[in-house]
Amino acid sequence: MSELGDLYHENFRKLRPYFPVLALCGVATMVFVLFAFLVMPRALDPRVLYFPPADPLDAKPVAGKPIPPMDVAAMLAGSPELVAAGKSEYAIQCQSCHGPEGKGNGPAGLALNPRPRNFTVPDGWKTGYKITDIYHTLSEGLGAVMPAFDVLSPEKRFALAHYVQSLGGFNHGPEDATAVAFLNQNYHLSEGGREPNRVSVPFMMAYLAEREQPAGAIPLPPESDGSDEARLLRRAVADPARVARTLERAAGWQVSSASLAEIALAGSPANGVSAAVGTLSRTQWEQLRTSLLEHLSRKNQP
Repeated sequence: MSELGDLYHENFRKLRPYFPVLALCGVATMVFVLFAFLVMPRALDPRVLYFPPADPLDAKPVAGKPIPPMDVAAMLAGSPELVAAGKSEYAIQCQSCHGPEGKGNGPAGLALNPRPRNFTVPDGWKTGYKITDIYHTLSEGLGAVMPAFDVLSPEKRFALAHYVQSLGGFNHGPEDATAVAFLNQNYHLSEGGREPNRVSVPFMMAYLAEREQPAGAIPLPPESDGSDEARLLRRAVADPARVARTLERAAGWQVSSASLAEIALAGSPANGVSAAVGTLSRTQWEQLRTSLLEHLSRKNQP
């Protein structure tokens, strides 16, 4: 036993300097195992991967799709399938404010004043609780209280209306024939139609800037025109309407670039002329005078 004990102590003494390294390797192995089996599967799950949302202002223009004619009577009657579809849509569009049971106690609605509608009771409905009423509310909204959901298709709005109505156990009563006729006529349900085209804000702003000028303004060339003349005109004119009024009241600039420079520099920028004209050369002033004459004559053409 003494020999075995001496051998044990001798081996222990030799291995003791390596204990910290072995302990560190053990800890590293445990961290790797935990990371591989717990963290990585979660990180690679497509449901939790973060993708920066696309900016809706930069969305590409989308042409509206045709809306087929609808059987209004069938939509008003409803069906279990329609209610089920409305439940799915409710979870996406309404639950955060109105709550999962429609009691107006959703987390997003707690700070709202007035509080979101409680669909389970017949009191306090601003436009009524019949299917026609709910459809109208979804289509038009309630001003600052609730936005309109007119981006939803008519089928989804009817489905939502039926599910919202199903949340209240009280008697909602029959539909009014006049309200049904108004709903059908106002939203062209039985006729069908077409969704509105959707364009981004930057696209529309650029479109209007290139094609629309204020009444009486100098018709500036669009940004797509990269000629020297067009760039010079856009550089010099800050407010096309003010520049047009200034030139109409001034005299002499039509025949002399020096007179144009004196008029422009004396009243800039209040007269609509950009402060950048202070850096123009004599040749550029002459080019600007020629361009203004051409554009003003084009503006005055019938």
